[in-house]
Amino acid sequence: MMVTKGELMFELKERSTTTIVKDVGSKDAKIEVSSRGEITGRYNATHVETVDIHLKPDGTMDWEGRGIDITREGDMVLLSGKGTGRQESPISSRFEGEVSCKTASKRLDWLNSTKFWIEGTQDISTGKVMAKIFAKE
Repeated sequence: MMVTKGELMFELKERSTTTIVKDVGSKDAKIEVSSRGEITGRYNATHVETVDIHLKPDGTMDWEGRGIDITREGDMVLLSGKGTGRQESPISSRFEGEVSCKTASKRLDWLNSTKFWIEGTQDISTGKVMAKIFAKE
């Protein structure tokens, strides 16, 4: 999928806290990964999320996630997203996709009408995730 990325808005650094194997088929698996970390950029916040991942036999994956950011000022931002990924080595994967936000914060209400594009990597051995989030044009 060709995406025109706009301005870099946020950077996300987090670590997986739990992984649950939801289903194992003859050739694929479904897992749920919960993570905790921080997001920095246009706002700074603690970040928690849960991502459902469908692992396929060719090393690709589809994901769908939900998250909550709580800013240092006390604003809450609800996030949802979905996308794709690929296993790049036995210990690393790369992912990308669309993210949208909802907030009741007057200060951050611009988030409600902005679509975002996320690109990141995960070190499976440590659970560390690093991602960049861009405004989507």
